Amino acid sequence: MIEKTRRGTVWILSDKRPLNAKSSGELQAAIDIKSPAGPPRYLLDLQHVPLIDSAGLEWLCETAARCQQAGGVFGLVAPNPLCQDILAATRLDRRFAIYPDTLSAVGNLAQ
Repeated sequence: MIEKTRRGTVWILSDKRPLNAKSSGELQAAIDIKSPAGPPRYLLDLQHVPLIDSAGLEWLCETAARCQQAGGVFGLVAPNPLCQDILAATRLDRRFAIYPDTLSAVGNLAQ
């Protein structure tokens, strides 16, 4: 089940399931790129996500691009060691802002 919380102007999405085609579709439904409240600012908390497959990686890239095109940002928070390895092996760790915790991530995005 996806949790969506707001801290200031930043939305934080979290889930405990693998990031794959099914869960990424549900995450996509939780994101509003064209919000009248301003540019989209989203964080995906990966702390409890056990695995990211190719569909999940594709969703991450597409979502980051869509947020960026709308003048916003999309970052990742606290990936576990396996997810860190997956992001590093695909070199996507260079594409995303990755934060150790939500507090530092929200503080960075709120500036």
